[in-house]
Formats: sequence, C-alpha cells, structure tokens
Amino acid sequence: MPLPATNLGYVEFGTLGRMFVEGAFRRHHLGNELVLRAFEDALKASETPEDCWSAIRETCWKFGLHMPS
Repeated sequence: MPLPATNLGYVEFGTLGRMFVEGAFRRHHLGNELVLRAFEDALKASETPEDCWSAIRETCWKFGLHMPS
C-alpha cells in the first residue's frame, strides 16, 4: 500500500516514502548525526585555527561539499 503522500505525484514524495519504508531515511539521518557529532568533537578539541579549518574541510567533504583548500 503506497503512503498517502506518494499519491500526490511528486517525485520527492515518492522517493521519501520509499526511503522511509526501506529504513534508508533513518540510516541516512543517523549517518548525518554521527558526522555532525564528530565535527563538534573535533572543533572542541581544536587548539589552533588550522585544526578548526581541518575539521571544517573534513566535514564538508563527508557531506559532499567541496571547499577551497
């Protein structure tokens, strides 16, 4: 039985519905939470601006964002 939102015909709702049913939404969300917590820990442990910048670059890379060196 399709989720009610999938009946609207929007691709995003259909994808979200499948992700939710398959558990991918929770796994994706959990993965993001772990990355953000590691980022927070890295910032707290940073002793120099370079340490902070390294944590920012690494976290951006994990989220698929590309930043200048």
